[in-house]
Amino acid sequence: MLYFTAEWCGPCKQIAPKIAELADNNPSVAFVKIIADETENAQEIFNEFSVRAVPSFVFIQNGEVVEKVTGSNFSKVQELVTNS
Repeated sequence: MLYFTAEWCGPCKQIAPKIAELADNNPSVAFVKIIADETENAQEIFNEFSVRAVPSFVFIQNGEVVEKVTGSNFSKVQELVTNS
């Protein structure tokens, strides 16, 4: 799962502890955090996955995007992680 976030984003700050706990509880799922203003080549990665807002979550299986969640919809993210 690609986790798009930004340090200045209020909703990102609110959901961050829940995402960290979700990652800890699901070690078989790879969580890759892309921070808008800090990750090298972040803008290119945002563009590649058509991410226009943070937080956003892109789920990839077998090299293909299977789901994308925009916003701090933790219940949807949790559902997708636990069902993968």
